[in-house]
Amino acid sequence: MAHVVAADGTRSPVRRTLGITEDAGPVFGESVNVCFRSAALTRSMADSPHMTHWVVDAELSGAVYITGRDDRWILNVERDPALPDSAYDDARRVDMVRRAVGDPDLDVEVLTTLRWLHESAVADTWRVGRVLLAGDAVRRFPPHGGFGMNSGIQDTHNLVWKLVRVLRGDASDGLLDTYEQERKPVAVHNRDQVMLNTERLAETGWLADAAEEIAGIELPEGEAIRRRIRDGVPAQREQFWTSGQQFGYLCTSSAVIADGTAPEVSTVSDYRPTGHPGARAPHLWLRDRQDRRCSTVDLPAAGFVLLTGAEGEPWREPADRLGIRRVVIGRDLVPERVDLHRHPPRGDRPEPGPRARRLPRAVRHRAEGSRSGQAGWPHHPAQPGWGDRTRTLVDAWNRVRR
Repeated sequence: MAHVVAADGTRSPVRRTLGITEDAGPVFGESVNVCFRSAALTRSMADSPHMTHWVVDAELSGAVYITGRDDRWILNVERDPALPDSAYDDARRVDMVRRAVGDPDLDVEVLTTLRWLHESAVADTWRVGRVLLAGDAVRRFPPHGGFGMNSGIQDTHNLVWKLVRVLRGDASDGLLDTYEQERKPVAVHNRDQVMLNTERLAETGWLADAAEEIAGIELPEGEAIRRRIRDGVPAQREQFWTSGQQFGYLCTSSAVIADGTAPEVSTVSDYRPTGHPGARAPHLWLRDRQDRRCSTVDLPAAGFVLLTGAEGEPWREPADRLGIRRVVIGRDLVPERVDLHRHPPRGDRPEPGPRARRLPRAVRHRAEGSRSGQAGWPHHPAQPGWGDRTRTLVDAWNRVRR
């Protein structure tokens, strides 16, 4: 039976046709992205350690940043609502770029222009029958934090493996319901952080609507706004350092089996790897028997994987019966040894000699759970079936498939 994945953009015709509503936030303004090419600008900025440059002055406020290839750059400015679209012709756009970089003779080739709103929205429903929304069709954010593309990739990864299982007959149609259950709360969490980042930008002069303040920014009487902008810069950290929120999310759904433990909670900026059910698999470099390198993140790429410790042999039979790949940490794969003289722990002094990196505590606890009769969960003797490995694994397998 065919399904439709509607990844048809922020104004999704499919979403509108199905009558799916959105939880939308306020509009902070409208931006214009001028995409241009300038070899001279690339050369002049070759030694700059910065990717993004913010410009705040009386004539023009915005950001200039390189896209990383073919001398392509982007100027992002707030659109003047008093001007018609026709006012943003090639001559005006070239002039905007030159004013932003401070070079009236800069070579500029305008490639394209994009208008977009500083707004956010998350669809109230992510699935209607055999139609599933994805990408910007299901949620949209301003770019302040990089959550849009990252969320879209994570959403799609979550959806596609489930869709493949259903289409192959390996799981029931109900598995697709866990897509919204798991990813919508993450989208809402990301949306809230993005909008907080957007509000904080106002303290740097970005999105500022007090034209008279900006007009005097370079005059002696502009000291107050200069101080406000300077003091507002440290608050932008959570816009650029977001690994904790990007990787530290936890999914909950009918297919995720809680193990009774408290999760490691990441902050926006600091990622705390964890093996808690529903978390992204933590990365750790491993070596196989042929000394080939692989990451823990890639282990489930071909399907479900059961990780056990060195004493997890009793799990082999139930795993084989269900066709689940079993990996024994310490035998099949060994954590890579790292020279701590070359790669000292962050914030610590180098320790003498190489040593093996260990799995994160929560992952290690679960991989070694076979010593207490479990693999993948801590020991819960009061819970029915936990002492029966086959029953435990079958129950978990059926939980995902139904």
